[in-house]
Amino acid sequence: MERRDFLKLAGLSCGAWLHARAAARAASRLATTPSDGDFLRAKLQSAQFYADQVLPQAGAFARVVQRGARSVLDSEPALL
Repeated sequence: MERRDFLKLAGLSCGAWLHARAAARAASRLATTPSDGDFLRAKLQSAQFYADQVLPQAGAFARVVQRGARSVLDSEPALL
């Protein structure tokens, strides 16, 4: 595992949390403030896009982070 894999996983996770939080607030405000409808619907659409297209990458990074560098550390130096 490289530090960048962990950092990418953390970034994707934080991005998902922020989008989910924004979507929840947008959905709540949409019911009470219809005048901001276009902006709020765009927030919801953006969160959905992030969840569908960006967030799935987190699974791959999570597997790399969980498995660690064992395969590299177990390699015979002469074979590298």
